[in-house]
Amino acid sequence: MHRFSDAEMERRLAGLRRLMDYVGLDAVVTTSLHNTLYYSNFWMTPCGRGHYAVIPRRGDPAVIAPSIEFDRPEKLSWFDDVRISRDTRSPLDGAIRNVADVLADRGISRGRVGIEEDYTPHSLHKGLEIVLAGFELVDVSHAIMREQVVKSDEEIAHIRHGAEVATLGAEAFE
Repeated sequence: MHRFSDAEMERRLAGLRRLMDYVGLDAVVTTSLHNTLYYSNFWMTPCGRGHYAVIPRRGDPAVIAPSIEFDRPEKLSWFDDVRISRDTRSPLDGAIRNVADVLADRGISRGRVGIEEDYTPHSLHKGLEIVLAGFELVDVSHAIMREQVVKSDEEIAHIRHGAEVATLGAEAFE
């Protein structure tokens, strides 16, 4: 079950891809919970492992989730390509390898990749620099945020519904 319609999810990807064209990026890797959810429609509870989205400028995006989430990404993600990361030497190794594999599977072997430096732990950033040695990593934290400022009618309806539910809950405790 998806939280947002296919048309809404297509609108979001189209906006991000316009940004990628403008900035000259070959792909974006989301590392924050909120942006991975925003683009993939998959959310997970943080459990010491991250989940990520790899969105190429052209081609199918992918979501990467830890093995503890083994069946949820396929059920909940809007993306068809779901990769499960397994811990090898560290909790990040499998996810970092999956990022590189998604790019390679899309024929992207060098270029510019946007990352959310505001939400990328140092160890993840360092691992991406090693595995993506032929790439320039570009901070897109604020550019993505600006892309999401203007809300669609569907997003506004969800926000209003959430506010109504929150109000009912708050009133129940008065």
